[in-house]
Amino acid sequence: MIVKVCFFTEKGKDLALKRLAKADSLDLIPIYRDKDDDLGKWTEDAFNKRLPIIFIGACGIAVRSIAPFIKDKLTDSPVIVIDDKGEFVIPVLSGHIGGANELAENIAQAIGASAVITTSTDINDRFAVDLFAKKNRLYIVNRDGIAKVSAKALRGETLKVAAYEEDYVKIQSEPGNTKFEMVTYGMADADISIGDDKYPKKTLVELRPKKVAIGIGCKRGKTFEELKTFVEEMCVKSQINISKDVFAIASIDIKKNEIGLMELAQFYNVAFMVFTSEELANADMKYEVNDDCGFSESEFVKKITGVSNVCERAAMCAAEGGKLLVKKTAHDGMTFSAAQVIQHKGEMNLTGE
Repeated sequence: MIVKVCFFTEKGKDLALKRLAKADSLDLIPIYRDKDDDLGKWTEDAFNKRLPIIFIGACGIAVRSIAPFIKDKLTDSPVIVIDDKGEFVIPVLSGHIGGANELAENIAQAIGASAVITTSTDINDRFAVDLFAKKNRLYIVNRDGIAKVSAKALRGETLKVAAYEEDYVKIQSEPGNTKFEMVTYGMADADISIGDDKYPKKTLVELRPKKVAIGIGCKRGKTFEELKTFVEEMCVKSQINISKDVFAIASIDIKKNEIGLMELAQFYNVAFMVFTSEELANADMKYEVNDDCGFSESEFVKKITGVSNVCERAAMCAAEGGKLLVKKTAHDGMTFSAAQVIQHKGEMNLTGE
């Protein structure tokens, strides 16, 4: 994970360089603010890329720095504050969707600090529908209902769920002191519904599965801006809604530390999945391609990567059991493809039992 890190004192610098950066369990790639960088512009750049920010210093400095750029709880950068003695790790923005709460807890464990979590559902051990959606590749249709569902959970009320059996089981298995009741899908009001189509009855939070994986190949050093422009143009052309449809960006494992790709996945808040050349080479034996021509092939790409195609095969590996939606398109040292997961093969529960 790429994170932007800012410190203001020698103690903060020591914490950042000796304890935080060297914590292997965190797997962080830190981008440090130079003391000559304008703090406002540095923070704005992080928000423009939706990158996590770690301020080592006072909460007041962090709040003043981020205030002009806060827009949307579903897309704001996750922000964490650590005191320069390294005793407390405090997530202050984007705790669930952005992952600030989880990151804070991981950092605290790695550096021997205490995580200070203030999100009500977390500290009261209640179900959080936005966090559940993030974990399970679900798009939140009516975001205004998140607070209403959380309020019901905090009051100890039973949450009514309309979903496929498998999704209901996932909700039941979530940790927390929350009770659930499964109701007939499409036939009863629900607090939470999970399905492909608009729910016909009253529902507080409607969740829809994200089914598309984007496969990308690129030359080394392609920037976030170049990749973002290319991907968004291709998605518009292919009628793919990135926010609603895409759950992952996929590539070959030699690109696992490609900064532009990592920033792209973090910007869209999706998984960055990489596969070995062997896994990619076997993709056509494991998955059905909905084109008689099969995968696009390139001897040049094979010499460089060990496999004749990266983007199509990576998309298909990510969408295991799915189908190829968009064949390889190349532009300026970048390639794009997309594949769709075939989900929910079982029948919807129609009995409510």
